[in-house]
Amino acid sequence: MMSGTRPQALTAILRPEPQPSSLFLTRLVPEIRSMIYGYIVGEGNLHIFVYEQNLVTLRCLNPASLGLTGHETCIGMPNTDSPPGINWKYKEVQERTASEEKRHVGALLTVCRTIYLESVDTLYRTHILHFNNMISITTFPRAMIPRHLEALHHVRLFLALHGRGKHMSAYFHNSFSRNWPGWDAASAPGDTPWASVWAAMAELKSLHTLVVTLELKPSPSHRVVKDPDRCREVTIEDETLLLDPTKEVTCNDFLLRVNWPSTGNCLKKYPFRIERYTQDTKT
Repeated sequence: MMSGTRPQALTAILRPEPQPSSLFLTRLVPEIRSMIYGYIVGEGNLHIFVYEQNLVTLRCLNPASLGLTGHETCIGMPNTDSPPGINWKYKEVQERTASEEKRHVGALLTVCRTIYLESVDTLYRTHILHFNNMISITTFPRAMIPRHLEALHHVRLFLALHGRGKHMSAYFHNSFSRNWPGWDAASAPGDTPWASVWAAMAELKSLHTLVVTLELKPSPSHRVVKDPDRCREVTIEDETLLLDPTKEVTCNDFLLRVNWPSTGNCLKKYPFRIERYTQDTKT
């Protein structure tokens, strides 16, 4: 998926064909058909992640959770403190990717070209997509037809950060690295993985709601001492470097959640409203 050259933008090649013998398409007006599609697809929360070198979806089991803790059971993802790929419950993922619920929606999308083109946008409009690692959100726009990106209205993104000495790094959290070739800068939309995340977010032009949770976690050295919850102090310079790329995002309802105290930085120049949470209040 991430080859040596950047993939070209996808374009739709499907064209609806006249079907005069279809009572569903000829007797029901588009508004009624849209209501039927909405009933079948429903509303919900979907996790987007890498599995067998593909982006796949699983229905979220804990949609109220904004942090990673409540979503680990959704896709069998280990805690961010665990080494990549360790204790990943891939058998559970395999079972759920073949679930009856997924086949039910898939059956609608495979009836014919016309019904696919009419109904697929409903899926993106009515569902909230959750991303829990840098690879999945960065590759997502490259794997989507622009029309589908325009139909996407709701996104949730969680990323873990680590303070290492004077530097702060974003946790890659590629729990599926055994099946994923890794980071390829040539096919990414930014100079660094962090810049690529926000460049990818900027490609989602029709967002209605966006919730981004950044959780600063203790460095490995602090986990083995008496203060395992201690995190590196975030400075104004750190915060500015982290937040400046968010200026590319277009969304009227953009909430940024962070678990560090105010640095005194003026945040009026950014497109989000901020919520500072603690471990006790995190959901």
